[in-house]
Parts: sequence; structure tokens; C-alpha cells
Amino acid sequence: MPILDGFSATMRVDGVDLPEFRIERDLERRRISCWVPSQPDKEFGVIVNSGSRARGPWVAGVLADGVRAYSTICLTDQSCNVGFFQKSSTVKCPFSFAKVDLVDDDALLHTIEATRIGEIEISCYLVEVTNSYFRPEYSNAIADNSRVHEKSKKGLSEHVGFKKEIESTQPCRFYTTQTIEFIGTFVFRYRPLAWLQAERIAPTKDQVIPVVDFARLPYRSSATASSSTSVTGDGTEEKPLVISDTEDSDDEVTRQRRQPPSPSKRKRAPDHESQAKKAKTEAYPVDIIDLT
Repeated sequence: MPILDGFSATMRVDGVDLPEFRIERDLERRRISCWVPSQPDKEFGVIVNSGSRARGPWVAGVLADGVRAYSTICLTDQSCNVGFFQKSSTVKCPFSFAKVDLVDDDALLHTIEATRIGEIEISCYLVEVTNSYFRPEYSNAIADNSRVHEKSKKGLSEHVGFKKEIESTQPCRFYTTQTIEFIGTFVFRYRPLAWLQAERIAPTKDQVIPVVDFARLPYRSSATASSSTSVTGDGTEEKPLVISDTEDSDDEVTRQRRQPPSPSKRKRAPDHESQAKKAKTEAYPVDIIDLT
């Protein structure tokens, strides 16, 4: 499982983590990438776990095929699924692998979207909550990446699609936050297993590949960010607009606003404290954030 500064992420299908191949770390950019096998017409989750690293509010923002789709804010250390697209204040759509339509349309050959299809990107931050509010009228749409030029990417046969919608009886709550520290970015590149094996990225049944424990590799601590960012409709800037579908977090948010997190509480936890706390499973996440 890819690990960055105490945070970890994985993609999951039918309750089983997908195997990761050719894991690469870029310490300068605080970025880790890997390849995973796609499974046609299957829903999948994107699970992020802060371990005991955050010790306060943290955000995970998701790009699906290069398009901003969904993010979540957690007020404590926990594990959460961010594999969704937030369609409205009450409706979200779980990610799934959907078949692409390969076409001979040169207009699609050099688009920015085409260069990012086949990737799931998750960026994690430590934040301070500064405000919360409701936006019942919130509505959003995501770009259609189902049509891809046949020469745009080798081995591409699926994109991120949506098979169903999940509706909540309560509207989501939005939050504004200020970034305290950038943890890092996880990148999952997905392709059919047969293609990964043909490219010698994934082993065949008769091959054995070495296992690297990335949790034991050294990591340079990151600098603290002092400025907040702002969000726009096209997503060119980033100031988290956080959404929650319950009122349970009101007291916690008030506490966070009255007692801003101390820098000393943001220090890296010792190795013996790195085990993640168990998070209560909800049918609909308690806190979500949308950066569209």
C-alpha cells in the first residue's frame, strides 16, 4: 500500500484492495504513484487513511481522470472513502470502471482531459476549519470522458464512470478551511491486468516480484503553509468548500474554530503510534468537501 508521511491510500473493489505495481516515490514533490488493474463495469472505492499523523482536521481532494470530482474533510485521524462525485448537496455518485469508446476524432487527440484519463489522484492536506454553512442549491456536472481517441493512450479501455446515485435526506454542510500543511499526492494509474502483464508492469502467475516496505523508507518532513487559497467555479484555485450531511459535527467544528490547532500537535507521531484508528462505517460519509 502506498504510504506518504503517515498517510496511506488504496483502491478497493468488492471489499478487496487492488494490488499495486511499480510503486514510485518522488520525495521532492511529495508524490507517490503506482499501477493497479482495472475491473470492467465494477464499482470501486478510493480509501485514504491518516493513521495517527494528522491529529486534527485533514482534507483529501480527488481528481478522477484529471477532473476535480470529490474531497472529504475529517476532523480526526480516520479512514474514509473518497471515491465519489458530488452531484448536488444531497446526491453523490460512487466511482466505477466504465468502458471507453475509442474513436478516430482528432479533436480529442490533444485535449487536456485525454492526457489524464486512466488516473486517480488524491492530494492530502492538514487544515484548520474557519467557517461552515449550507448550500441547498449546490449542483455540479463532470466532464464526459467516455469518448477517447484511439491513439491517445496505449492500453486504455476504461474510464471513471458512475453506475448509480446515492441520495441523502439531509443536505451537505460546506466548510471553509485554511491549509496548514501539504502532506502529499497519491496517483493510481489503472489499466486492464492483461495489458499490465504484457508491459511487464504486473507479474504473470509464474513470476515473483520483490516487496518493498515503503513505510520504512525515510521521508523528509514538509514545511508548514502559511497562506490560504481560494476556490473558483472552474477549480483553478483551491479553498476547500467542505460539505457535511449531518449536524453531528457542529460541536466539533465550533471547538476547532475556538481552539486552532497548535503547531506542536502537528508533529510526526512516533512509529509505535502509527496504527490507524478504526473509523465508524456510515452509509453516507459524515463530512465531505467539494472543490469544484
